[in-house]
This record gives sequence, structure tokens and C-alpha cells, in this order.
Amino acid sequence: MKHETDNYSYTIDPYHQEDQSLMRGQVVASGLTAPAIDIGALAGMIFKKWWIVLGGALAIGVLALLYLMGKPPIYGSSAVVYVGQETERVLQIQAVTPDDFREMEELMTVEHSLASASVLLRVIEKNGLQTDPTFMGLNDDGNAYSDNMLVNFLGSRVQATLRRGTRLIDVHVEDTNAERARRIARSVVDEFMDMNYEQRLQATRRATESLVEESERLKERLEESERKLQLFRQEHPDLPLENDDGIVVAKLRKLNDDLSAAKAERLRLATDVEQLEKADLKDAETILRLGTVAQKEEIVELQKAIDQKEAEFARIEKRYGYKHPTYISIESELAELHLALHDNALAAGENMRKRYEAAVENEGKLAAAVGSQNNLLLGLNDSLMAMRALEREVESDRELYEAVQRRIKETHVTEGIQESHLRLVEEPMVADFPFKPRKKVIMGLALVFGGLIGTGVIVLMSLLDGSLRTVGQVERVLGIPGLTTIPTGEFGGLSEAIAIRQDSNSRVSEAFRMLRTSLSFTGLQGPSRSVLFTSASSNEGKSFCAMNYAVALASQGYRTLLIDADLRRPSLCKALLGEVESVGLSDHLSGTIEPGDACYSTDFENLYFLPAGTATSNPAELIGDERFPRLIAEAYRWFDRIIIDSSPVGVVSDAVSIANSVQSVCFVVRSGKTHRKAAVKACRFLQRAGVPLAGFVLNGARDEPINAYQTYQAQTASPVVKHEPALAIYGNQ
Repeated sequence: MKHETDNYSYTIDPYHQEDQSLMRGQVVASGLTAPAIDIGALAGMIFKKWWIVLGGALAIGVLALLYLMGKPPIYGSSAVVYVGQETERVLQIQAVTPDDFREMEELMTVEHSLASASVLLRVIEKNGLQTDPTFMGLNDDGNAYSDNMLVNFLGSRVQATLRRGTRLIDVHVEDTNAERARRIARSVVDEFMDMNYEQRLQATRRATESLVEESERLKERLEESERKLQLFRQEHPDLPLENDDGIVVAKLRKLNDDLSAAKAERLRLATDVEQLEKADLKDAETILRLGTVAQKEEIVELQKAIDQKEAEFARIEKRYGYKHPTYISIESELAELHLALHDNALAAGENMRKRYEAAVENEGKLAAAVGSQNNLLLGLNDSLMAMRALEREVESDRELYEAVQRRIKETHVTEGIQESHLRLVEEPMVADFPFKPRKKVIMGLALVFGGLIGTGVIVLMSLLDGSLRTVGQVERVLGIPGLTTIPTGEFGGLSEAIAIRQDSNSRVSEAFRMLRTSLSFTGLQGPSRSVLFTSASSNEGKSFCAMNYAVALASQGYRTLLIDADLRRPSLCKALLGEVESVGLSDHLSGTIEPGDACYSTDFENLYFLPAGTATSNPAELIGDERFPRLIAEAYRWFDRIIIDSSPVGVVSDAVSIANSVQSVCFVVRSGKTHRKAAVKACRFLQRAGVPLAGFVLNGARDEPINAYQTYQAQTASPVVKHEPALAIYGNQ
């Protein structure tokens, strides 16, 4: 494809143009992923800085050892208690204050009560712990410990725990003396059971005293009620002994039920009548709002008929005019229905008034009948009912008195019998070995914890370090493939940094051969003929990579042109030509010289160099000028490969302007120096500009040596091609 501008024609390789557009699509599709932690790199850093992990483990281990040296041995002893659902009884007699231990709340109450202050104080007094100098030690002021201090100290060593899903409670005691720990564990159970027995005994005695007092009172009351009954019978000797008033009572009950029903009916009608009195009797709609009227069967039927007729009239009204016979017929029928509804509503209102008057009259008659029946019953049975009341009172007093007498006898029998809902199912034993402190466990945990602290320090250092270090990390962060890894080399400067010249078999040389092979596969229809090297910021090795890559291409027989397009800080001229200043790219772009006059041969066969040229004040305008793409297009005619070194993307935009004229862009990342944010920002900028980003080169890697198989592949993947130059450099020898 040929373009003509300003009477100057230049050719753009069709393959270059198609490959560039396709490559641009690939970069856009690849996108950029969010930063992630590189587990492999992190593991490598931990392995590399193992002394930090070891130091943390040793430091915490020493502290743990000092802690163990100052801790006395602690022995433990446990008793197991079973809590029954009911109190175990010697006699099957109901207790005065029965306990129910079927609920979980009661079990938890026993659990907490076993280690209560009252029980612990009894244990201290029972075992003489308040005078034992080995139990709590000597007080600082020489005075005896208070009960509160003793209880708190013992409470810290006694623990009662309810076993999940059982009715068993473990009473565990810790002490520096194994025998004392066993003795205290048994004392806790015994003292708790003794305290419960004493509490029940006191409650029984108080209950007995109360029952005796109540018995005396009930006895006097029974004698008084029997005396009243005897006097009443003497005054009414003609009263029957059996109850023969059942017929009168049944009739009275029936009349009372009827009176209640009549009263309810009257009240219901009274509400509707009251609303009817307030309503306009000529307004049927007001009457129809009453519940009693609206529920009448004939009213409901008329309402349904009106609704149906109105629906039919609505259809007729849309279809016929108001003079149509059908319209007139339906309209008259609807009017008749409304009139019938109005008449029925008025009639229902009047009927409701009459029903209310009848209900009032019926209620009055029933009330009179009930009153008459009451008078009859009172006249016949007043004396009999009074006697029956006295008999019931006597019987009730006798039953209460006898029940209290039985209860007094039961409490006297059970007063001296010890009953308990607890049962000791496992005796505490003397421990052979201390269980605290667990030296092996503590030391193991200390070493592990110290190692974790050291690892955490390394992880924190890794997280605070935002630089990119490994290929996997760069691929995850940038979302582009890695082309090769350049290991760290010993170079005095850029002029001495040509790896193949120093040692053609070095790892650095093999890395650039791998880069040569990798970039040969980036094109869709063939190897990329033009490659741009750029980076996120300065001093990341883009010029070093571009120069060595060009040398690697030239050594394989490709006629290669290396262009120093970094017009702001050129660095390749001195390394290749031994000169600081010379005419070059800037002079051609400004129109001063032709490209052939600015292109120089180098010490390497097939490698030609186009330096940056004379310093200029407007490098961005020169790079963005149309002469640059014409220069690249013209260079395709004379060279097999074109390598361009540009300015960093994160500093200036020159690289983006150049990238639109090349087939591939190689992004250089300096291991341990290039910051993640700067690299992401630069790649996103290139992506938005549609740059054909082929991948990245990890420069200065220390921990990723080149695989021997990869080295062999890099040396043999592309055959050596000897290109005979068809023409001289831009027409000049």
C-alpha cells in the first residue's frame, strides 16, 4: 500500500498493517487484572529469608522457656457427680419442699452452686486451708487472708462443668499439692451435699412449726362450724336430710337461659333500631346500610338482580340509543327493581321495629317468670340451703385439718433422714504427674507462633513492597504474557552491557535468544518485523534490552536497524558508536538530513544504528510528525528487522506515538524496581491507545534462572538466516 504526502511517497507493508490491527485487538481483549498476592514469590521470599522465621521462633521459644521456669507444677483431681431427676428417698413420702431437676436450668443451677462462695468457704474451714502456708503463701503485710481473698483464690482453682448431653457434672480442682487437690475435690462434693441437707432440714423444721400452728387454728375452726350446724338443726327439726329441690332448680336454670337469650336478641335489635331512628325513613339507601336489613334474603336477591340488570343496561346503553325500545325496556325494568328494593327496605325497617318491641315484651315476661321462680325456690328451700352450706363448711374444715395432721406426721418421720439428688459416681484420685504447665505443648506452640510471627513480618514486608519481582506476579498484575526473563549480570555500563560480546554462552545471552524466539511467534502471519521497547519509568533497562535484542537478531543473520527514539535522554549512541553526539533521528524528522545520512554501521555484522541525533526542544512534536511513520515504512524496504528504543510510557507520551507505527511493543519490567501501580498505569495507557502489546520482559531477575530446555529451544527454534543486502543502507554503502 502506497501513501503520498507532500510529494513524498512511502510504502506500508500490508502484512505489517494487518498484523498491527490484529495485535491491537488482542491487547484490548486481554485487559488488566487486579493486583494479587503471588504465592510462589511469597514462598520464595520466605525461603530466602528463613533466618527471620527462625529468629522469631527462637525469640518466642526463649520467652516461653523463661515462663515455664517460673511456673510451679500444677496437679489436678476430678470428681464426677450425677444429678438425679428427683431426690433419692429412703421413704416414699413427699418432701416439704420438693426439688425438680428435670429441666436444664436446674442442672446449670447445680453446676454453678457447686463452686459457689458458700461451698468454698465451708471447704476452706473443713480442710484448714486458711492456716496452711503452702496453700496461698504468706501475705505481704503479715496479716491473715480474709475470707473473700481465700474464696477467690480457691475459686480460681475449682471448676464445675456439666457434661453436654448428660446429667453428669465434673468437679475439677487444681493445686500444687496432688493429695490436697484430691481432698479438696471430695470436700467440694461433700460440703455441697451437707449444705443442701442442712438447708432442707431447716426448711422442714420451719414447715413443721407452721403446720402445727395451722393445725391448732383449723381445729378451732372445725369445732366452731360443727357447733353452728348442730344449733341450726335444733332450730329447724322439720328440714329433710336429703336434697329434694332438684326440679325447682332445673326449671329456674331453664328460665335463666331463656332470659339471657331474649336479652341478647333485644340488645342486638336495639342497636339497629337506634340507627333506624337516626336515619331518614324515606331514604332506602340509609336503611340498607343496617346489617340486619342488608342480610335479609329478599334484599340480597333484589341487590343481585339490580347488579345484573345494571350490567345488562351498560351493554345496551353502548349499543342502542335512549329511544330504542330495548333501551327503554331495560331502563324501566331497572327502575322497577330499584322501586321494589326501596319498598322492601322500608318494609324491613318497619318489621325490625316491630320485632324489637316484641323482643322487649318477651324479655319482660321471662324476667317476671324468673323472679317468680326465685321467690318460690327461696320460700321452699331457704332453710335447707342454709343447712347444706353449714354442712359443706364442716366437711371442708375437717378435710383441711386431717391433711395438716398427716403432713405433720410425715415431716416428723423424714426430719432425721438425709436425702439428696446428688450421687458421687467417680471418686477423685491423686494425680501421678502434673498436668500444668504443659511444657511440650507450650514450647511447640511458642515455636510455631514465633515462626508465624517471623512469616508475618516477611509477608508484611512483601505487602509493603509494591515492586514487581517474578514472572507470575507480573502476568497476574498486567494481564500480558511474559516473553523472557533477563537474569542479573555484571556490567560496567551500557557500552559494556552487550551480553553476546562478553560471553555468548552466558545466561543473559541465552535470555535474549529466548526473547528473539518469543517475539518471532507474536505475529499472526509471521514474525514481527518491527519491535518497540518501552517501560513504565526510567532506569528499568529498556535500552539495554533493545540493544541486546538487536544484536541477537543481527547475529542470526537478520539485517537489523536499531533506532534510538528516546530524544529526551538518548543512551545508545555512546554504547554502539563511541560518540556522545551525532546527527540522527531528530535531524531527519526536522527535515535537515535524509535517513541514509543519519544511519551508521556498527561493530556487529548486519546491525545498523540510527541515533537520536541533535538535542531538540520539541521531541514530542517530532515523534508525532508524519515523517516518522514514513521513515519506518521506508525502512521495511532495506531491513529485515527494525528495533526502536523509546521514552518511558509513564513519563512522556512519545512511546504511544511510535507504537502506532510498529508491529509489536515489548514492555520492560525491572525486577524489584518497577512499581506495580506505575506498570499498571503504563499498560492501561498503552491499551487505551490500541498499542499492539506483545508481552513483557522481566529484567534483572535474581531468582528465576533459565531452564536448560528453554535455552536449547531458544538456540534451535529459529534457523540462522544469512540475508544478502539487496541494496546499501538507504541507498548508501
